Amino acid sequence: ELVMIHDDTLDRTTNGSGFVSLHSLSEIQALDAGSWFKPEFTGECVPKMSEYIECVLDHGLGLQLELKSMFGQEDRLASAVIKQIKPYLSALKHKFYFSSFSERCLRHLNNAYPSIPLALALTVVPLNLDTIAKQTAASIIHVNDDFLDDNNLKRISQSKVEIAVATINSRSR
Repeated sequence: ELVMIHDDTLDRTTNGSGFVSLHSLSEIQALDAGSWFKPEFTGECVPKMSEYIECVLDHGLGLQLELKSMFGQEDRLASAVIKQIKPYLSALKHKFYFSSFSERCLRHLNNAYPSIPLALALTVVPLNLDTIAKQTAASIIHVNDDFLDDNNLKRISQSKVEIAVATINSRSR
């Protein structure tokens, strides 16, 4: 069963520890996934992917579904996501895209659902954004703000690819 959790380990966002993939669904859902954020969220559990998507749909939201796989598990993860997302695709319509740091995951997703946009998450701005996007079938590239100097900003402005920047925690920036 797939779960919605930010990290590949339980340590930062739950009261558990270890890799998510080494725990059963019942073990993961027994953890407290809220108190790390604020006391009033104590007792919140990690949702299954299906529960999360249903919440997104209930609220009329869009969804960027990021696959954060561990190297060596990309095929298994992408196959599971491909299977579980299928019943929701018509409801998600044009407010949905896949993203991943894993080019291998993106290839699997693109083979199964070529009409769904892909975003390649990177740390640094690649030398040739358009070539990387074409090679990975990505229409969006995510980059880390820490690497956006004037030179990289200029290259981004000349690219045909949509760029998303994370994480900007400064009002002036």
